[in-house]
Amino acid sequence: MLEALGCAVIDCDLLAREIVRPGSPVLLKLAERFGQDIICKGGNLDRNLLAQRAFESLKARRDLNFITHPAITDLAEQRIKALQGFKAIALDAAALLESELTALCGHILIITAPENLRLQRILARDAITEEQARRRIEAQRQVDYRPPPGLGHTIIDTSEGEAALRHEIEKAFRAVVGDTRAADGGAAPAAVPPGA
Repeated sequence: MLEALGCAVIDCDLLAREIVRPGSPVLLKLAERFGQDIICKGGNLDRNLLAQRAFESLKARRDLNFITHPAITDLAEQRIKALQGFKAIALDAAALLESELTALCGHILIITAPENLRLQRILARDAITEEQARRRIEAQRQVDYRPPPGLGHTIIDTSEGEAALRHEIEKAFRAVVGDTRAADGGAAPAAVPPGA
């Protein structure tokens, strides 16, 4: 959806996968904290087992974030530097407000959904039990989702469907970045610009 507005998008979930490649320092730190058995034969991370352990408690989740967030932030900064020709860049990050990534943002779009819809999405995406999905939702509920003081934000509810979501995102982008159409009628790069 953001790409359709002409935004450069950095998917922080993909960055999170990059930092835990076999043999990486982050993977080794995670194994030290959450158990060596989170590393499968072949050296890959067992993401489901890590998630199961990380969502057992608020402390475990904080430990996960403490280990992974600095590396994700470093990689995001590298990607942002590589995209300097764009008018704006969007960071797609589920845990943005829990991380140092907010320092890279000039405006934040907070996308919300009713709990039952979130539960359905997690179950469809992650192939986990309903109990595990509910633990994730509960862990997220414990986080304060207010942006830092002075940082602009827009809250968008997804319960009205995709067409309404698309309209609200476009409206928010126009308010923050300006017209998302280039002078020649084509799409101009538009997203949440760092420092806006």
